[in-house]
Amino acid sequence: MAKIPAFMDLITQNGEALVSGIMQMLERCPADLITVRREVLMALKFFTSAEMKSKFFPMLPRLISEHVVLGTGFTAIEHLRVFMYQMLADLLHHMRNSIGYDMIAHVAFVFCRTLHDPNNTSQVQIMSARLLNSLAESLSKMDSTDTTRDLLMEILEAHVAKLKIIAVYHMPILFQQYGTEIDYEYKNYERESDKPGTNIPKDTIRGAPKRRIRKLSIDSVEELEYCSTEPSSSTSADAACNRLPPPTKEDTKKTSPEAILTNMNALTAPPLAIVEARNLVKYILQTCKFVTGQLRVSRPPQDMYHCTKERDVFERLLRYGVMCMDVFVLPTARNQPQMHASLRTKDEKDALESLANVFTTIDHAVFREIFEKYMDFLIERIYNRNYPLQLIVNTFLVRNEVPFFASTMLSFLMSRMKLLEVSNDKTTLYVKLFKIIFSAIGSTNSGLHSDKMLTSYLPEILKQSTVLALTAREPLNYFLLLRSLFRSIGGGAQDVLYGKFLQLLPNLLQFLNKLTRKSCCTVHPPWPYSRNHIL
Repeated sequence: MAKIPAFMDLITQNGEALVSGIMQMLERCPADLITVRREVLMALKFFTSAEMKSKFFPMLPRLISEHVVLGTGFTAIEHLRVFMYQMLADLLHHMRNSIGYDMIAHVAFVFCRTLHDPNNTSQVQIMSARLLNSLAESLSKMDSTDTTRDLLMEILEAHVAKLKIIAVYHMPILFQQYGTEIDYEYKNYERESDKPGTNIPKDTIRGAPKRRIRKLSIDSVEELEYCSTEPSSSTSADAACNRLPPPTKEDTKKTSPEAILTNMNALTAPPLAIVEARNLVKYILQTCKFVTGQLRVSRPPQDMYHCTKERDVFERLLRYGVMCMDVFVLPTARNQPQMHASLRTKDEKDALESLANVFTTIDHAVFREIFEKYMDFLIERIYNRNYPLQLIVNTFLVRNEVPFFASTMLSFLMSRMKLLEVSNDKTTLYVKLFKIIFSAIGSTNSGLHSDKMLTSYLPEILKQSTVLALTAREPLNYFLLLRSLFRSIGGGAQDVLYGKFLQLLPNLLQFLNKLTRKSCCTVHPPWPYSRNHIL
């Protein structure tokens, strides 16, 4: 719609009456006149994108209401919903610095609900995630109060819950559709026995931290029954009459969400397309990164309840964020082979960077606790052919914000040292991770904290590698590990580490000499007969 200069002054002078008339037309338009409502919405979009957008500021509560803008007609709601939210997202994005906290809280609630509404298309859900990112930017410019931080946490938790829906519901469907030609097995770990750390052999978790009992949250509340089977303490007749009968369900398994939705006559969400799922994961992780950055500069929580809640949210963000990264393993078309591990799209790089930046900005104690619990989960996903996840490991090792990640990962790998006696894909990955840690610590950019950390592990690494190599069927992995360790130390840039290694060097050389003599005797045994005797 072109602007006519001759009428712009007249429109500006009567802007308030024009805005009021448009809103009255939307409210009084019959439900079956879809064409008329669409024309009014197109005119509304023109005025909101022009200089008159400030005139609609008092009308924001009415504009956000679907009942006012779309009416009550089913066809109008289905056909005009995307157009309405596109217009609202554009208007609210440009007016985000002009609205107060109460309106931002209301808009955040509406678009968090829109993000989870299965009736909305993926375009609307992506727009909701991007708008919530803009609202978080507006909240960062306000005074840092407890209510502002709580609203940021609600926005973050809504995005984490959306990641769970994608990981648990949409990802298995996408792998059934697009993952038939690739060597990859998707695991969602929704059963209690499949969760990280529950099926690890006891002899491989020496020194591993004890699992923390998870607090109640949206995802951890158990299924509720109608009433207890135990007799009530009340003996009154009214209580006996009002008491519900005990459940007759004999199956002790919990009802699946799909069965619950079927009983409620509710439809499940339509599956996402592969391109839309990638875009949605990317924008959700970008919003999580920005919100986490604002949480860091805001006032930290004082009570234990909020600290535990935030820790639980970041724990679920790591779990479901890593699971959603499997969407980039899938090809964009069906019956296509998997892309090479060294080739990554821009969307995948952005998503990996956003997920890594989230955890470089959180509290160090929370970071340490989360990765001590989920280190086996992260490495298992890397082992399951999602090699780009190694970028997250590399980011943590080279960033000075989390210098203790190398200690956490090295402690985990040390508990798996006995498994290196055989050569397979998993042990090859373990040796590669050892090399990455040693290379990161041996670089000139590593700090004094990394040198002291490896100094404390150095005697144990040498001891276990040499002792286990004597009894291993394939000791090559231990010698590869030692070679990478020697290369990282050989530069002499780390004085503390180099001095500690010099103290252990005589015993190590003595052991290697004995091992060499033993191998020579084994390969070339003494011949019992002389050459003359044979002749």
